[in-house]
Amino acid sequence: MSVLARPCSHEGIRWRPTVTVEKYSVDQTAWAERRLARIGTAFIAHLGIGVGCLHGSWLRELFPGGPEDGYAHDEGNSMVNGGLTNVINLLTGAAPSGAAGRPLSLATGGSAAGSPCVGVGTDGATAFNASQAHLANASGEGSANSWYQSMDATFPTLTTPATINGQSTFAAGAANFSWLEWCWVAGAGVPTSGAVLASVYATAGSACMMNRKIPAGGLGTKMSGAAWVFATTTVFS
Repeated sequence: MSVLARPCSHEGIRWRPTVTVEKYSVDQTAWAERRLARIGTAFIAHLGIGVGCLHGSWLRELFPGGPEDGYAHDEGNSMVNGGLTNVINLLTGAAPSGAAGRPLSLATGGSAAGSPCVGVGTDGATAFNASQAHLANASGEGSANSWYQSMDATFPTLTTPATINGQSTFAAGAANFSWLEWCWVAGAGVPTSGAVLASVYATAGSACMMNRKIPAGGLGTKMSGAAWVFATTTVFS
């Protein structure tokens, strides 16, 4: 009598991001900034956001035909050790310590305390290593090599049961280099977008790079004066 082997099953949690980069041209960005200057600090009620800086959701409304410089797309990534430890601490209820146990707090974007950030960098040559803790490992962090941007106001959002949506708008003067790597970042205190991860969050030592991804072929080169929107949908399964 033959015995059929039972197929093996794999148990685990899968983190699967899908990235879309919307590339608004220099002309579109300049027009949006002039309009923003006229609006001042007024609120766009139907979007639920205060207008103090360029916001991806608002750019989509201003330009229903889409970004003149097109789109870039990416899928998948790998979590680094810091991100894994951060998730484990959150799952087990351990008290936050250093860069561990820092949540991706919902709807805290727009530089509110605890706002997650998106990071982009120029290092597409250094292979992924789980021990990495920041971008631009080969060339070193700096305004020409890396930039960590707070998520937009009202982000991140949660689509139940298991999808987190992130969005960061990189304005005219930010991250003007080739986007060859990206990450999500968590931390404590108010973030100030900048080039060096350790200096981004007001609470010293709390910044945690969750993942690092090198998109095949890169995401493009951002020109000075252009605004790019980095939108991420991450599904857990």
